[in-house]
Amino acid sequence: MDQTQQRLFLIGCLVLFCGRVGAARHLASRDLLLIEYPVGNAPLNRTIFVSEEEASRNARIPLSDLPHVGTEFSPDQIHVTPWSETSVLVSWATGEGRVGNAPKAYDPSMVPSIVRYGTSKYFLDTIVYGDDKATRMDVKKSVCAKTVYSYEYNILSGAIDGEPSVYQSPILHHVVVDGLNPGQTYYYKVGSLSYGWSDTLELKMPKNQYPISVGVWADTSMTYNTTQLRDALIDYGPDMILVAGDFCYADKFLGNGTAKKGAYKKEADQFTSYQPYWDSYGRFLQPLFSKIPVLAVSGNHELESLTLRNNLTNLSFNSRFPMPRDVDIVNVAANKAPLYWDQSLFPGQTAFVPPEVSNSVVTNNTYFSVDIGPLHIVGLNTYVPYGNGSEMYKWFVKDMTSLDRETTHWIIVMFHAPYYSTFVEHYKEVQLMQKYFEPLFFEYQVDFVFHGHAHGYDRSPPVFNFKPNSCGPVYATVGGGGVDLDIEYVDILRPDNPKPAKFCSNISYWDPAVYQPNYEPEPFLNTETPFCFETQAPWSTFRAQGYAFGMLDIVNATHAEWKINWLQDSGTMAYADRVVFAKNPQNGCNDKIIMGVDPAPNSDAKPIPLNAP
Repeated sequence: MDQTQQRLFLIGCLVLFCGRVGAARHLASRDLLLIEYPVGNAPLNRTIFVSEEEASRNARIPLSDLPHVGTEFSPDQIHVTPWSETSVLVSWATGEGRVGNAPKAYDPSMVPSIVRYGTSKYFLDTIVYGDDKATRMDVKKSVCAKTVYSYEYNILSGAIDGEPSVYQSPILHHVVVDGLNPGQTYYYKVGSLSYGWSDTLELKMPKNQYPISVGVWADTSMTYNTTQLRDALIDYGPDMILVAGDFCYADKFLGNGTAKKGAYKKEADQFTSYQPYWDSYGRFLQPLFSKIPVLAVSGNHELESLTLRNNLTNLSFNSRFPMPRDVDIVNVAANKAPLYWDQSLFPGQTAFVPPEVSNSVVTNNTYFSVDIGPLHIVGLNTYVPYGNGSEMYKWFVKDMTSLDRETTHWIIVMFHAPYYSTFVEHYKEVQLMQKYFEPLFFEYQVDFVFHGHAHGYDRSPPVFNFKPNSCGPVYATVGGGGVDLDIEYVDILRPDNPKPAKFCSNISYWDPAVYQPNYEPEPFLNTETPFCFETQAPWSTFRAQGYAFGMLDIVNATHAEWKINWLQDSGTMAYADRVVFAKNPQNGCNDKIIMGVDPAPNSDAKPIPLNAP
C-alpha cells in the first residue's frame, strides 16, 4: 500500500471510528478533544532525548554545492506562494548575487518577468506578463513586483581587502497568476525568450475541499538533515507548506562570509549577514517550493538589521518572500525597526520606545491571512509591534471578526517564537505578546498555533493560560527543521547532565530578546502563570529532540489528524507523535480533555484502533 492509499485508508478510518461528519456549528459550541494512539514503531514515551553529539552532528551544505547554473540571467530560486483560492504568486531570481567592495547593482527593467503555464506540460498556452511593457493581445498583465537590494556592512562586520563589504542581489521577480482551479495540476516555466527559460515545472493548486493536507516546518537552515526533510516533504506531497520562520541563517556569518566567533558572535547576531546564503537557499529548496506552495513568516534570523541604513530589517526576506496581506499589492519593502524595537544597541535610541510610538507603525510583509476552502491561515510576527493598540493587533481582530465559522471550519495561526514550550532556549521569551494575543486566540477559537524558534518539538493539548482547556488552541513548536538542536528542558535533568536547568534554579536568568518590541520600561515577566516544574508541565503533552516536520491532515469539518514526521538515525522517517483532534459540537466548550479514551458520554467519537495504518 503506497502513501496515497494509506492516507485514503486513514481518512476512511477517521470517518468510521472518530465520530460523526457534519458541518461546523456556531463559534460558541466547539469542544476540541484529543485522541492519541501509537503507530508502528513510533516511540511511545512523551519525552525523547538525543545526545549532545547527535544534536551537533549537522553539517551545513557548502555554498559551492549550490551554484547558479546556466547563463547569467537564467532563472533560478523558483518558489510559489498561495495568494488566494484561485491564484498564486510565482517568484524567481535572474542574475547572480555578488559580494565585494563595490559590486554594481542590476537594472531590474532589463529582464522581463514572464510566466507561461497550462494543464499539459507540452502545451503552456497561457502567458502572464509581470511588466508594464506587455503589448501583445494574447498575454495577461498581472499584479507584480520586481526588485533588487543591497546590503552594506561596516568594516567590523566583515571586511574584504581592508574595505567594508557590499552585497548586491540578483533581480527578484514576483508575478501573480490568477484564474486557477483549486486542486488542478498545472505546468509552468518562468523567464523570457531573450534571457532563457527555466525547466518546465509542476505545481498542484491547493484543494479547497476536504481532505486538505498542510505541512509545517521551521528553523530549517541548509544542512544534510534539512535535505532529508525536504525530500520527505516532496514525497508526502501536502497541499501547502507553512514555514514558521528562520530560513537559511545567513546572519550566522559576517558580511565577507566568515563565521562569527567568540563574544562578537552573540553581539552581532541579527546585525550582520552573508547574503549569498539566501541565493543558495533558494536553489536548495526550489525542488520543494516550486512544486508545493509555501506560506512563511519572518523569524529572528530574517531580521538582519542594517546598521549603516538606520537599522532597516527584513530587507532580504521581504524582497524574496512577499506574503498576501493585500492580494492587489506585492509588498517587498523593508521595515524600520528603530521605530519599535526596545534596543539600546541602536545609536541615539533610548532603552524604551513608548507604545504610542511603536503602535502607530505600519510594518511591511509581516502579517497576513489567506483562505483555502474551509481553512483560514494567519501569519503573525513576533518582532513587530503587537500591543492591543498596534496595527497588527487591530488587523487581527478585524480579520477574525470577518469570518463566517459556518463555512470557515478551521483557523490556523503561525508565528516564530513560541508561547508554549519547555525548552530552555527562548522559554517564555514572548510572554508579553502572549499576554495580548492569547485571549484573542481563545475568544475567536483558533484551532492550531504553529511556531519554531526552539530547535525541537513540543506539543500542547488544547490549552489556555497554561491550563488544558478544550476551548483553547493546540500549540506545536516544530523547530527541528534542520538547524542544530536544543537539548535542554526547563524541568527535567538530562541523564548525561546533572546540573539543574537554569530556569528552575534562578529565574533571573530570564531575559527577553533585544530584538523584539516592548511595551513596558522593564522586561515583562508574568508571575501569575507557572514558571518552572519538577516534571513535564501539564501543557506539554509530547516533546522530542530531533529533526522533524509536522503534517496536519484536515479530514472534514470536525476531525483533523496531526503527526510529527521524525528523521531517524537510519535516515528513514517515522511518526514520533500522532493524534486525532475531534471537534465535539454537542458538548460545547466544557473544559474537559479526554486522552486516549472515549471522549465524552454524549459523543460517538472513539479512539483510532491500534492497527490503523
